[in-house]
Amino acid sequence: MPSLELKLLIWYSTFISYQVMLAEKKDSDEIFAVKSIKKKSTVENGEVKYVFTEKRVSALASGYPFVTTLHSTFQTVVII
Repeated sequence: MPSLELKLLIWYSTFISYQVMLAEKKDSDEIFAVKSIKKKSTVENGEVKYVFTEKRVSALASGYPFVTTLHSTFQTVVII
């Protein structure tokens, strides 16, 4: 995420170990919400299918009013 500057922690959940942060694109004034999920706890708790279902639903629902648009997804060794 070198093109994004993380600004503020918006939400943190201990149940699935995820957090949502406010981020600003460095070369413009665009604002994004970035959700990161810890891979280890998600796998240990058997929550992987829910993460992929959320991604699929978000992608299909893009463009509908009152639904957040999925811009992109990525993962690292630690974060989904």
